[in-house]
Amino acid sequence: MYLERLKRILSTERGLRLTFSSGDTEESIELSPKAADQILQTLQIATSESAGEQLTLTVLGHQVVRTPEAYGLLLRTQEFGAVVFSLPLAILQRLITDLTHLASSPPASPRFGSGDATGHVRDKIGPSHP
Repeated sequence: MYLERLKRILSTERGLRLTFSSGDTEESIELSPKAADQILQTLQIATSESAGEQLTLTVLGHQVVRTPEAYGLLLRTQEFGAVVFSLPLAILQRLITDLTHLASSPPASPRFGSGDATGHVRDKIGPSHP
């Protein structure tokens, strides 16, 4: 199931209850205090490591997802597990174009799409080619 937004967070005697929604659908999960602390620590580490620079994720797999409201890309990452990106149609089309361009580029090329051969993102984010 693909859920788009966090609607509510309630503190309970057993931890935290998180309620997510997507369109007319709502789902809740409960986290123990230990699980909530682990998530908070992971997010703090990720934000402190990436402060002022781009965060690089190691992608282990992917899946496309679609809801009536959005297109999405679910990436299974080494660092955060499953991460879903909600993409407006214009961004999705540009991503497809950029990935097609990347796949057809010769391997010896020093620059690919919006990053270089080492996977580092260039200083400016913008169109990768005219």
